Amino acid sequence: MADELFSLSERNSLDGFPDQVDLAGFWLKEHDRADVVGWRRTDPDRLAAGLQIGSLRVLGFVPSDLTGVPAEAIQTVASQLGLEPSLLDTYDPPERTLRNHIAGVERHLGFRRSDQGDLKAVGDWLVLRALEHDRPITLHGLLCDHLRAEQLVRPALSTLERLIAHARQVAFDETWIKLRPELTALQIREIDSLLEFDESLGATPLVWLCQQASAPAAEMVREQVVKLERLRQLGIASATVATLPANRVRHLARLGQRHTPQALRRFHPEHRYQIVACTLDRCRDHDHSCGRTYRASTRRCRCFDPRRRSRVDVEVGTVVKVWVCSPVLAPLDRVVLRRIQGIVATRCAWSRVASRSVGVCQPRILRGRVLSSSSAALRSAGV
Repeated sequence: MADELFSLSERNSLDGFPDQVDLAGFWLKEHDRADVVGWRRTDPDRLAAGLQIGSLRVLGFVPSDLTGVPAEAIQTVASQLGLEPSLLDTYDPPERTLRNHIAGVERHLGFRRSDQGDLKAVGDWLVLRALEHDRPITLHGLLCDHLRAEQLVRPALSTLERLIAHARQVAFDETWIKLRPELTALQIREIDSLLEFDESLGATPLVWLCQQASAPAAEMVREQVVKLERLRQLGIASATVATLPANRVRHLARLGQRHTPQALRRFHPEHRYQIVACTLDRCRDHDHSCGRTYRASTRRCRCFDPRRRSRVDVEVGTVVKVWVCSPVLAPLDRVVLRRIQGIVATRCAWSRVASRSVGVCQPRILRGRVLSSSSAALRSAGV
């Protein structure tokens, strides 16, 4: 894993001030003026001392070049000291003097430079955060806040990148340690088979399982039920990933949905198995998808014109009467009735008709937009 996690533009922005600066950090207290600002001899040094104090409070470190300080912050400090903001342009001390100025500000605010023990403790703390948040920019913000709370001067950005990269890798290892005892050898082979193309589905099984119902239609609900049955056969239950943090499961599931099956096959096996397992856990939302689809179709049925619905029931009732009252039918008529049965079973509302019929399955989904299609089908059948 590469240590450079940020682009050049991101590195420049992270090493400087944010767009919205908290000016409260640049308000100098009485002891700030007496201990640091008053100790400087010239007006440019005193103005720079006030800005260095504010920078350490806001950023967690003191930049060597103060020209990047926002104009609002410079004006805030200058107004408190009774100085002109333009005096900052004449602040150009020797390198050794600049280091002494920065060290004095750090001692004044109680900050210290981190050693190897501090970096080890910070790295262990960051691993726990990486289990819940994997984005490097998010981990960088959490790490900077933690360093300020511990009153540790923020190290170089390259050091932070190494800490973040190591924490992300350890987070993957810790996730696999928790998940591996829950997966059997058969389930691991099933996970590998989900990434292979299936000609009957027209896609890989993983892509097919992640697809949810796109419309409130009966065939969509039936397909979701088939997917739920396939997930139960895989045996990867919610208890498999229950030991992982919820944010970690959501993050790994997003990785599985964002990457193609070909890209997932190129992942390290330990990474691939945990990503697919969390993705399958999120696919269990098909239960809610079926419920949403059924409710949407029910609302559409209620909004359907009652007069049209009664006409459909009359036409369907006629078919049922012919079917029930004529036990002996010609083979051709039976073929016609089977076609009508298929049309009615998938497109008509059987709430009242099913109680008068024998051997007709009531569909799970009620659809109201059936008048034109069902009427035409019944007329074409000769009923």
